[in-house]
Amino acid sequence: MKTIRKIHIIGGAGSGKTYAAGRIAEMLGIRANDLDNIFWDNTDESYKLKAIPELRDKRLKEILLTESWIIEGVYFKWLSESFQKADLIILLMPNNTICTFRIISRFIKRKIGLIPSKKKETIKGLIELIQWNHRYNKEDIPYILRLLKPYKDKMRIFSNADEAVDYVNKRLSKLRSAGL
Repeated sequence: MKTIRKIHIIGGAGSGKTYAAGRIAEMLGIRANDLDNIFWDNTDESYKLKAIPELRDKRLKEILLTESWIIEGVYFKWLSESFQKADLIILLMPNNTICTFRIISRFIKRKIGLIPSKKKETIKGLIELIQWNHRYNKEDIPYILRLLKPYKDKMRIFSNADEAVDYVNKRLSKLRSAGL
């Protein structure tokens, strides 16, 4: 059984990617990387300006060159190297109702200051994100499944983040008991 030092977590908004990445990072002692911090221009106060592709790709390359990593995000078109190098690819696919609830809940928590946010979010942006996420789940997830077919041996699909965390925990326990 192979060790787990490089994990790519993918799924729509509100699927539990950040939660799973944080729990797994803590479990394995590995840094979790949110692809939003690479994809978006961090000097912009909204989610309107994308990072220059060369800068985005450079930042990703820096992460991939490290010995261990967890990468999480909705993105897939520019991440073939990450999928290739990952020991484990986790695809989170909860139903749209759960994702929509989480998106709204996160928006409210950011607005009242319970969750810090570097970006300004609006009701219009919230509605657009929910609509985008429904399209992502309907159209992009089937594409992602086809894209990841070559990696089916190292890909696992879960309907919630806790299942993914439990899977990694059990696999880690087996590795430890095997002395790896």
